[in-house]
Amino acid sequence: MEIIYIHDISTDENIKYLDAIMNITREVFWKENDSIGIRCSHILLQEVHKKDAKKVFLVQEENRIIGFLLFSTLIEFTGYIHWMAIEENHRNKRLGTMLLDKIEAKAKIENISNILLITQDTGFYEKSGYEKVKETYRNKIICDIERSEWLMIKNTYN
Repeated sequence: MEIIYIHDISTDENIKYLDAIMNITREVFWKENDSIGIRCSHILLQEVHKKDAKKVFLVQEENRIIGFLLFSTLIEFTGYIHWMAIEENHRNKRLGTMLLDKIEAKAKIENISNILLITQDTGFYEKSGYEKVKETYRNKIICDIERSEWLMIKNTYN
């Protein structure tokens, strides 16, 4: 098992990883409705092409991508986790925790003191030291369902 850091996923050299990332996204987040999975994968692709949403940690096993974390710097001293996913058959192996550890270490090097994210899975992130800030709602236009999520934050210097 290897974790690879890619500073800019949108370069010609690294674009080869996008198919694997989008396939994991469809499998993990939207397996119950393929049209939703395709649409949300397009949203992921758009985020990858934004100026700063290009930092990616990949989990690779036997030359196959099995998980990823997409991260950007929002404003000075604040980072944002856009997406994190691990293939279902590779869960409960501490891979998500390893990805968070990697991005938090990278954030410290880049003087990012706070990391934000929005999630439904608050328990996993709370175990990793993230705190709930505010309840928010996913817009139905994006993924056909309205659901409650939480804005969460972690101070990387604690």
